[in-house]
Amino acid sequence: LDRKAMVLAVTDNEDEAIHMLEDGLNQLEMYDDTQFQVKLGSLHNNLAFLYNRSKSIEEAQKNFQKARRIWEKINYVRSLGLVYNNIGDIALRQGDTKTAFHYFQKAFDLCGRVDQKRGQALAYINFGEAYIKQGRFNKAEGYLNKAEAIITETDVFDEFFDGVKNNLALTLIKIRGFGRYYAYIKKHAPELIEGRIDRLT
Repeated sequence: LDRKAMVLAVTDNEDEAIHMLEDGLNQLEMYDDTQFQVKLGSLHNNLAFLYNRSKSIEEAQKNFQKARRIWEKINYVRSLGLVYNNIGDIALRQGDTKTAFHYFQKAFDLCGRVDQKRGQALAYINFGEAYIKQGRFNKAEGYLNKAEAIITETDVFDEFFDGVKNNLALTLIKIRGFGRYYAYIKKHAPELIEGRIDRLT
C-alpha cells in the first residue's frame, strides 16, 4: 500500500495516492506489534508528505503528528528526527515560530544522539530559514554555515546543498552587501557570473 501510493505520487497522481492511503488506513486492523507500528507511522508520514506537496497544510501537520506519536511510543528513533524537522517546517510556514524552533531543536538533539548527520544538517538548514524569515540574517548565516560544514564533511547530501547555497547567498547580500555575495557566488556557482543560468531562485 505504502509503496504503491508513493509510486503514484512520483507519476503525478498525488490525489489518487492520497485517497489510496486514506482508504487503506481506514480499513487497517490495528495491532500492537512493533513492526506494524513502524509501518503505520510510515503510512501517516508519507500521507503527510503528499498532503504537504498538495498544499493541504493542516492535513499534513495532522498526519506528521500522528506519525510522531506512533514512533515516539515505540521509540523508533531512526525516523523521528525527520518527522520532527517536518513538523517544525510546517509550523514555520504557519507562522508559529515557537513550535518550529522547538521541533527543529528536538530533531537536532535526537539526530546528534544517534549520529544522523543528514538530520542534523536538515535541522541547521531549517534553523537558518527560520531566522531568515525573522530578518535575523547574522544568526541565519551561522546556522547555514554549520549545515554547509556537515554537508562538506560527509559529502553525501547533495539534495541539501542547493538550499544551503541559496539561503547563504540571500543572507550574505542582506548583511554584508553585494561584494561578499559576489565572492560567494564566484566560489560556489561560477556559472551565474559566466552568464550560464539554468534556474533563478
